[in-house]
Amino acid sequence: QDGVLNINSATFTLNRSHGDAGVIYNDGNGTLTITRGTFDRNSADKTGGVLVNNDFGQLTIDESTFSNNSAKTSGGVIFNNSNFSSGPTLSLTIDDSTFNNNSADRGGAIFNTSFGGLTMTNSTLSSNTATTNGGGLANFGTATLLNDTLYLNNAAVGAGIANNIGGTPPFGPATLKNTLVAGSPTGADIDGENFVDGGHNLIGNIGTVATFGIVGAPVNGNLVGDSLVAVNPQLDTLRDNGGPTLTHALLFGSPARDAGDNFAVTLNDQRGLNRVTVITGPGAQPADRVLDRPRPHH
Repeated sequence: QDGVLNINSATFTLNRSHGDAGVIYNDGNGTLTITRGTFDRNSADKTGGVLVNNDFGQLTIDESTFSNNSAKTSGGVIFNNSNFSSGPTLSLTIDDSTFNNNSADRGGAIFNTSFGGLTMTNSTLSSNTATTNGGGLANFGTATLLNDTLYLNNAAVGAGIANNIGGTPPFGPATLKNTLVAGSPTGADIDGENFVDGGHNLIGNIGTVATFGIVGAPVNGNLVGDSLVAVNPQLDTLRDNGGPTLTHALLFGSPARDAGDNFAVTLNDQRGLNRVTVITGPGAQPADRVLDRPRPHH
């Protein structure tokens, strides 16, 4: 509480809390930074199978892996209830990280409360499960997703993202840009209120959300499907494609290829490698736009 803690290249396995936070509870004005951490098979009987970020805590995660963690209530990995903000920096920042096979009742990987602020960039949420809603992410606060992949997540409502399900106004915004949410085995990949379209997203099954356009008439460079014609993103299995974390590579023929916005991407992808872009023509304008996903090695 109120201190500064940096965790580098550490592994946490088989920890359990009979209350909240299976591994770490960051409270007060605490500042916690995790770099290249590995968290496997940790659990909590209440919230935050790995982490709870509370009060005015600041949590930053970079190049880390969270696998097979669970919480009985909310946030299979992270329960973010912190009201911290400083300019564009919100209470929870996630970069270049992978969350796979985590579970909870709500927010299989991440639960962001109405107090919380989340910024996630170049990260993967894969095969996470929620019993009630938000297989990958359950959000009630402010969430911004840039160049992320949410794939094969599962929940009764909002398999990839559930935004403000059961909440009360004002609804927190969830902004998606250059982000892929697809592969739900049971229903819509997103559900809820107050999604914000940043453009160039791929949504496999849009459900009843109209923010990103409709099948046959998407907007802002988006590609969307529905329950009748879902978009198959044609991704490879989660595996080592280079870099410190596992990723889903785009297979040849994937509709996500050359479908992103070069002006909205970071210099490197999740692996830390330079992005593939093509600059041609007068004024050196981008001819192809690329989603932030590694392509398979051959």
